[in-house]
Amino acid sequence: MPIKLKLAQYTRCDIVAYSGRNFSGKKSILRIFPAGNTQGKLQVEDLASMIIRSPYGMRLILCTNTGNDWIHGTWRCINMLEEHSIPPPEKNTYPGVRIPDLDLFDAPESTRADEELISSYPIVSAVQDGSGWTFGKIAQSKLKNNVHLIIVEKIDLSDQPPASNEESMARAILEHLHQDHPDAFPSVRELLFQNLRSASEKDSLQNWIESRWDDER
Repeated sequence: MPIKLKLAQYTRCDIVAYSGRNFSGKKSILRIFPAGNTQGKLQVEDLASMIIRSPYGMRLILCTNTGNDWIHGTWRCINMLEEHSIPPPEKNTYPGVRIPDLDLFDAPESTRADEELISSYPIVSAVQDGSGWTFGKIAQSKLKNNVHLIIVEKIDLSDQPPASNEESMARAILEHLHQDHPDAFPSVRELLFQNLRSASEKDSLQNWIESRWDDER
């Protein structure tokens, strides 16, 4: 079944899709051009991992639901940000991100999913609540081989708060603990703070925690 596309004006990106995790299995390529035309197609069953290349300021949202109710299903947003990307491979090409497993959080330069530190991407209720280069919502269905709609649009880079790879990973770990292991939350939170290198990272993480959970604790 073909994946449906919802394209904003003047968007540009290339999607290299793989039917298996860690960029394995069948390879498919979709190219999206600013005029709204496309080259290639992606099938629902052929998207389990992917590489995205686009100019900075593009946003892709992978959705299990189609139509206006996509927000009620599982979805994942990927923002193309300069500080969270792999550089262009050559002149006149685009930067990118690698996603070795659509349902897991790994650094954007990862060549395969980290089996020792398995974690979901940060969970939010709506796109406007998210920060960093990737976040989303988990409902009943997984994303692997189940993406039915891809939304491509532009973002305002001035609205994106800075978040390092280390801070993004800390957020993902805390989201997981808050949902599934709340007793471990305080001790792991302190350990994560100790592992962050800069004061700005620590301040950013603290502000993020306070905005989400400090009224519960």
